[in-house]
Amino acid sequence: VALRLDDPGSAQNIYLESWAHPEVSAEQWRVVDDILERHRAKLTIGYVPGWLDDGDGRRGELYVDGDKVEERKPGKVYPSHRVDYFQKSTGTWHRIREQVDYFRQARQLEFELHGHTHIDADVTAWLAAADRFEKAGWYREFRSVSGYPHRDRPAAEQEVLLDRSLALYREVFGRDPTVLVPPGHQISANTPAICVQKGLDMLSADHLRIRVDGRMLACRSICGVDLRRVGAAGMPAPEKGCSVGILHARDIAELGPGWLDTLLAGLKNRGLEHVISLRQLYDHMTGLPRVRWTPGQAQLELTFEKVVVGEQVLDFWLVLPQGWELMLLPQGLERIGEDTMGQRILLRRSIAEAGEELHYTLRCRPIS
Repeated sequence: VALRLDDPGSAQNIYLESWAHPEVSAEQWRVVDDILERHRAKLTIGYVPGWLDDGDGRRGELYVDGDKVEERKPGKVYPSHRVDYFQKSTGTWHRIREQVDYFRQARQLEFELHGHTHIDADVTAWLAAADRFEKAGWYREFRSVSGYPHRDRPAAEQEVLLDRSLALYREVFGRDPTVLVPPGHQISANTPAICVQKGLDMLSADHLRIRVDGRMLACRSICGVDLRRVGAAGMPAPEKGCSVGILHARDIAELGPGWLDTLLAGLKNRGLEHVISLRQLYDHMTGLPRVRWTPGQAQLELTFEKVVVGEQVLDFWLVLPQGWELMLLPQGLERIGEDTMGQRILLRRSIAEAGEELHYTLRCRPIS
């Protein structure tokens, strides 16, 4: 299972009343990091690099780089990693700067892009809307869903969104992201193509899309599952293939890091022992073998065209030809499981060092 947690950096939890929650503190993130390390797990953070100011001093006080902003401008976007905000109605500090300071030294956390601000790209309309604090549709970016009918966002607007997002993301992490997590999983028909144009490798929404040969291909069998709603018991079993388990910063803020510890233990009890990041999932998917079956020679040939540097093992399912079974496996491959019918086996590939290509020949025999 690939694990993803969305929303750090966003002002959504300040403006959207139904999504209100305190920030996860730097100390809580440290505990999350320790829990992940103990479980040998990775977690992808869907980070929001832009913080949109509503300009309303009656609601709260905005601080940038520790200095109070006296002259607020409605609709101005600040880099999230430089922002602190004091919410007057709750007396709560939202200290985003200290979160990001920890993110830069985290061990088990990886960071990808969760939009620009998590607020409608038509900022003027959002600022003028009477229901902007109540309606979740105002907190989507890559498709307009604030009113009916819903409509696709023009390509030029999406390109600007991504350009601004990428620039802010680089400012924080010093590299480009590989994944776009669209807010609310809402995208337009041309969003996948624009992601490819901007150099992104994956789009993680209600299901996964992955870049192959210059296109984003939909992997509809790899679905996103809300883990707070279904829990570990609600995740698809390992034999069903990979899924993306979705969390939110709100879950940690409200339930505490200990909830994640219990969740990870539950996933292991369900047989989901490998908890990885989206980037690791991409490496595994693009590292799966090309398979060739030659009946006359009774052999399967597996060719791995991409071997990830530093990767020691890769677990993958292999479907056997109907009526055939495997004989001895070559060195470097280990059989670690199978489905109930025995026609699909789980193999583990171990490598001593990375290379451009690996080739294995698997001998088969007819089932007697």
